[in-house]
Amino acid sequence: MQINPEGESVDHPITSHTVLRGLLLAVAALAVAACASRDIKIQDKKIEYQQAYEVPQLEIPPDLSANSMDDRMVVPDINPRDTATYSAYAGERQQGNGRPVGSGVLPDIENVRMERRGDMRWLVIRADPAEVWGPTRDFFITLGFLLTREDPTLGILETDWLENRAAIPKGAIRDFLTTIPGVDELYSSDTLDRYRVRLEKGAEPGTTELYLTMRGLEQVAKGSEFVWQARPTDPELEAEMLTRIMMSWGATEDRARQKLTAATVRPDRARLLASGSTPTGLVVLEDFSRAWRRTGVALDRIGFAVEDQDRAGGLYRVRYQDLEKSRKDEGWFSKLAFWSDDDQTEVRSYGIRLSADGAETQVAVLDEKGAEIQNQTSQTILKLLYEELK
Repeated sequence: MQINPEGESVDHPITSHTVLRGLLLAVAALAVAACASRDIKIQDKKIEYQQAYEVPQLEIPPDLSANSMDDRMVVPDINPRDTATYSAYAGERQQGNGRPVGSGVLPDIENVRMERRGDMRWLVIRADPAEVWGPTRDFFITLGFLLTREDPTLGILETDWLENRAAIPKGAIRDFLTTIPGVDELYSSDTLDRYRVRLEKGAEPGTTELYLTMRGLEQVAKGSEFVWQARPTDPELEAEMLTRIMMSWGATEDRARQKLTAATVRPDRARLLASGSTPTGLVVLEDFSRAWRRTGVALDRIGFAVEDQDRAGGLYRVRYQDLEKSRKDEGWFSKLAFWSDDDQTEVRSYGIRLSADGAETQVAVLDEKGAEIQNQTSQTILKLLYEELK
């Protein structure tokens, strides 16, 4: 299956593989009708990743065996039953070396906490970004993700698309069919996920703030073909993945979920300046340090490609695709695919400048030469940022 790496809607015809899968599912449905007492139920869990699309040959890390790389890495269930889990794997590693994977920091769960602002959650880890980078990278690789961007300088890590198999129906019929070699591969989910992680130096000395955003695709029928289109951002899925990251640092599942529930709630604070109905500026009602972090996460959520950032100068340099020049028949996700290298529509570089103003922070949009602009493009960018920062 060919998946556009930029996440644009992709049409592909129904293949013999699809037909065979449909026939098997039809047979399964008939079997269920004949055995009404054995209903197929969707497993009650949010995340289960198997393998990425177009997987190249990976180099096996020194402390992993080939057998462990061949096994399917299933993210821990809420109440795991005889299932190999990442937390168990991380626990075994900790017993052997006394620290999380790839880290020099002791796995004291009191050193990891979760904070919350509205639907946005993030982790505060008592370690430097350089010490958090390795365990975070290893976490996603262990789950089967391919990494498409690794920039330790900017603290940005991005994964490729990976199938989320949690919604595939499970039950007696599938259990029987999957005993046949190769049949389980005919079962596929109609959803794909990818993640972007941003590491920032924490407001507290010696801490790192870990922000995570996800993007999702879902497959829908369009005549005789299928297309991949965007799913809305899922804060619950992001929170679930943050919980799993906490578990990888040594927290038990119960303790991690307690921290998720007890996450400190902080008020949203932003104001859009406007002349009539026309946006002219944006004010974040927080000091520069916090506004800088929140703006970085907002850019990730919107989908801007951050080319460079200069905290001392208060500047993010991003790539932006003019929405008005996008193809009219593209889906919403395609029109927001600012990171796309293959799109033929015009993509320009813009600056997002943050300026401290007492207890508040002013946000402005700059052109390629660094001059502040007031036009339709800047208005669109300000509106998008406001929706994430308010």
